Amino acid sequence: MPHFDPLALGLTDPRPLRDRVETLCVEAGRAGRQVVLLAASVSNADELADAYGHEALGAVTSAVVARLGIDAQSGAGAATDDGAPALQIHLLQVSPVGGVLAGLVVHPDLAPDDIEEVATRLVGFATLPPEHGGARVWPVVTVALRRCRADDEGWRSLREVRGALYASGRHYRGCVRWNASPDDQPGTPGAGGADGEDRHDAGVRRELGLVADLAAALHEDTAQLSLVYQPVLDLRSRTLTSAEALLRWHHPERGDVSPAEAVAAAERSGLIHDLGRLVLDLALAQTAAWIGHVGPAYRTHVNVSALELQRPGYVEGVAEALDRSGTPAEMLLLEITETALLTEDQHVLTTLYRLRALGVGLGIDDFGTGYSSIAQLHRLPVDTVKIDRSLVRDIATSATDFALIRTVLGLLGTTQVTVVAEGIEDAVQASHLQAVGAVFGQGYLLGRPMRPEVFMPAVAPLVRADAGTTA
Repeated sequence: MPHFDPLALGLTDPRPLRDRVETLCVEAGRAGRQVVLLAASVSNADELADAYGHEALGAVTSAVVARLGIDAQSGAGAATDDGAPALQIHLLQVSPVGGVLAGLVVHPDLAPDDIEEVATRLVGFATLPPEHGGARVWPVVTVALRRCRADDEGWRSLREVRGALYASGRHYRGCVRWNASPDDQPGTPGAGGADGEDRHDAGVRRELGLVADLAAALHEDTAQLSLVYQPVLDLRSRTLTSAEALLRWHHPERGDVSPAEAVAAAERSGLIHDLGRLVLDLALAQTAAWIGHVGPAYRTHVNVSALELQRPGYVEGVAEALDRSGTPAEMLLLEITETALLTEDQHVLTTLYRLRALGVGLGIDDFGTGYSSIAQLHRLPVDTVKIDRSLVRDIATSATDFALIRTVLGLLGTTQVTVVAEGIEDAVQASHLQAVGAVFGQGYLLGRPMRPEVFMPAVAPLVRADAGTTA
């Protein structure tokens, strides 16, 4: 369906939307069913419009709607005991700029995961028609779900699901969310000036192209994505205690894409959850292969985005990944940036405590770049703090920096956390760090990031069977 056509999409009912929602709820109730409203939007619609024109959004919208399966109105999924389908889809409204509203008539016993499956099929590539460049783009589809009762007023149901979608679009782009808070209001898009429009359009196209390429790597060619490992050593004995898994993306045309650029694109597009799962699976599979070749207290450090922690089901996903790989939970340490942990989000805090209960280690990365306090460390279930390289860089040449890091280490010494100094590049830095009490370190002096097949032979001489201290 290359162009947006409301009639072709089956939108022929002339009744007001509110009336249609109320009627659907009443009829579903009589049949012993419930209605779940599904509201979706293309969160990067502005970028797509800037790059390819507003008319191109019609083609994108049609591609998204097509994945719902309009023919699914006659039934989707397994039938129930009464012979009726467990889930029916009714398309209620479509906007040519990327908005979709549907009513899902479901059996009361249908699991939420089965309902979410309808939402997740909206995600995928869209190919623009030739007159709009023929580009293959990745629409960032954000979805909100709201379960309705038979006596719900139509206007209230619509207001709440739209409010949930607005809130999801602000905080959970590219995600499927149940019952998101309707209190948040959509932000105001920034206005661009007339100068530099060509450069702006080129930049937007490049960003969209990067997102599409990342989506292709994640869903079609995961061989582009790999991990390298950088050792963390005990500065006193120069023995291996752990290693950090670091992302590498080699694109067949772009070449090597920087990890920071890849992660930023993933976070903006909602692909961070797919990327995080892939990185975790790769790291755990490699860790399992190294069991027996590393010390008993060895751990693999894996970086986690704050967006991953906000997503429901993250802890269960980590537990499943551990089970798949056969890796003990205590061999995994998840690193979260300091700024990500400066949150009052109770869901994130609960997630951290559940991960800790699972046996997984938690670490603060880039400590010293945010505004956290030692008091905040005491309320978080973290066991490791990694001091940012910016505090280490001039320790050998600046008395101020030397005094600063000595103070930081002294304050951290009042907690029960293990401290790792990052960015150690020469022996003088390492010597100064040891002088102020640093025990563990990471950096080019101690070992560069290495491919798995190179890592283990390189660090084998640094492994001590009796090493009982971890970082």
